[in-house]
Amino acid sequence: MAINWHNGAALALAFFALVMAALVSDRVFDRLPHLEDELAYQYQAHIFANGEITAPIPADFRAYWQPFVITDHAAGGRFGKYHPGWPLLLAFGLWMGQMWLVNGFCAMLTVALTYRLGREIFGADTGLIAAALVAFSPMALLLNGTLMAHSAASLFAIGFMYGYWRTTRAERRLAWGALAGLSLGCLLIIRPSTAVAVALPFALWTLVSLLPAITDPRRLMRSAAPYLLLAVCALAFAPVLPLFSYATTGDPSRNLYRMVWDYDRLGFGEGYGINGHTIGKGVRSARYDLSMMAADLFGWSAGAVMADDGELDGTIREHWLSRQTYYPGPTGAAFALILIGVFIGLRRAVPRLLLIAVVVWFGWPLAASADFLSAFHLHDDHSRIWLWLAGGVVLLSLPLLRYAPRHEPDRRIMWTWLLGMVAVSLILMYMAYWVGTQRYSTRYYSESLSALAILGALPFAWVIGTRPPRYWALMIHALVLGLLLWGLYAYSTPRISVLQGFNYVSAEVIERVRDQAVDERPILVIASGDNMVWRSYGAFMALTDPYFRSDIIAVWNYAPDTNLRERLIAAHPERQVIDIVFDHEQSWLADCVPPRAEACRVNDDAP
Repeated sequence: MAINWHNGAALALAFFALVMAALVSDRVFDRLPHLEDELAYQYQAHIFANGEITAPIPADFRAYWQPFVITDHAAGGRFGKYHPGWPLLLAFGLWMGQMWLVNGFCAMLTVALTYRLGREIFGADTGLIAAALVAFSPMALLLNGTLMAHSAASLFAIGFMYGYWRTTRAERRLAWGALAGLSLGCLLIIRPSTAVAVALPFALWTLVSLLPAITDPRRLMRSAAPYLLLAVCALAFAPVLPLFSYATTGDPSRNLYRMVWDYDRLGFGEGYGINGHTIGKGVRSARYDLSMMAADLFGWSAGAVMADDGELDGTIREHWLSRQTYYPGPTGAAFALILIGVFIGLRRAVPRLLLIAVVVWFGWPLAASADFLSAFHLHDDHSRIWLWLAGGVVLLSLPLLRYAPRHEPDRRIMWTWLLGMVAVSLILMYMAYWVGTQRYSTRYYSESLSALAILGALPFAWVIGTRPPRYWALMIHALVLGLLLWGLYAYSTPRISVLQGFNYVSAEVIERVRDQAVDERPILVIASGDNMVWRSYGAFMALTDPYFRSDIIAVWNYAPDTNLRERLIAAHPERQVIDIVFDHEQSWLADCVPPRAEACRVNDDAP
């Protein structure tokens, strides 16, 4: 009866995630891309939906420029720079006529799988509370309403983890190994670096756990079979990445990211990042991102984001929109809750002592100085930073060496370690990337949300277990729900709503131009001006598909002193023309009098 109640509540949370994805997509983002990444994903999705891999290069191709869209004259096509997995999924959304549905369904399934994994390992209460934490997470609510790839990546990450968990049980281990491998393979063609980071702790645990069987070939083969099948299924997807590079550029080894920015790659040294990348910069970016993630993960913090006058605090608002530094808002409670959950999950004295050692090892420099890297002379001495990180990794690895070789390892300790190491692995992986991320939350770590939510649910489940479960359990679940609803109101709503009209993209901007139409013909928006950036007319780029089938397409009159404008009009004779002028990010109707008056503005000041 209890499980049925938990199952019903988990189903309701899954549908809640779908509904919230729809609301955020519609009310905040107007079902439009607001970042350069989303524009490129959408562009490639249109190409896939048309049954092609690249789009034809139009005449005067520079006029149709979009960020992160590559025009390769040698290969004769246009395409997005990103890996093909997510645009392929978005293509299904295009066929359905609603691209937002893809992330909505991914959100729903992620909540459901989080519940199943948490329930089967730690119990029904843990699974349900973890599902609620994922469903209400400000990070998830935000990303689920966008056209970014992270919601799909999160689904395949938890799909891989759940499949791996089932391979440790007695029934149908080969089938579950194959399913885990397929999930990991899908993640690989969406976000390859993330796939490697998520899989690494499981690969290490598997290898160490097989060591005792190495002298018995029959036992070794029986134990390793599901994991070998997992690896085969995952690696079967790997050729998709070089094949996509070959199909688009003719060179399977080509890094498409570097065709836009040559420095856009993982690693350290000159040529990695705009001014070179160092481990010091990587650690600093991770600290900045984690400071925001502590609040964005569950929406609980020691303080408020609203000022005394009821308006959003100006410093926090500015940070959410344009900053990449230490988060100035109230301190988030997520990591404290997760650490308590890890302490509970580790169960025994030795791993708990190791946890305390890890917290002291990483936390002591943090507490010693406001400038993290100045503590213990870490700021300028990169070798010390490497040693400091290596020492922390050694401490984190000791439970692996202690418990993985056991014939029947304690599943709670095993999975507490694995789930925690997913987050650690992602953080370490993206220290090697030259830029952090706080736009659209700390999304590089978002694929660890389900794992961290399960750990964050353990303290509540432990409290439930201290008393007879009937009314006490309902009280704790009601308390968690109340906290989540309060976080939705007090943190998530202002956190996400502030992005309405972000980067000057909104349905209102598009309607202002549509209002200028003189008849029912489709519209050609011709943008002219100085200091062009994509935000100058990004709302219209969002509607311009590679085959010019949309009711509005936008072009850039990059050479106004020539007859380019006339050529563009001639290329689209069936369209009525509306001219706009821009200066950097601002744009105005060209025919409006007086020129550049406030009433003539196409886009308002972005939030």
